[in-house]
Amino acid sequence: MLTDYFRLRFSKEMHVDSPGFSQEAKVIMENYSWPGNVRELANTIQKALIFNRGAPISSEEISQAIRTETSPNK
Repeated sequence: MLTDYFRLRFSKEMHVDSPGFSQEAKVIMENYSWPGNVRELANTIQKALIFNRGAPISSEEISQAIRTETSPNK
């Protein structure tokens, strides 16, 4: 799955543990339309890792990363 690829890639690049995703975060990612396609998915996962504190990436972290990705003030 692309989400795992990006999670592992960015965890390695950022020198942080690869925490995985909560079930709720997976549901959000599966149901989101990803209008920015793969680039938006990659950016969202990278931002979620920045917000993350070592536990599995939560639905809140994914939601926050999506909001910052789609914000008109980028």
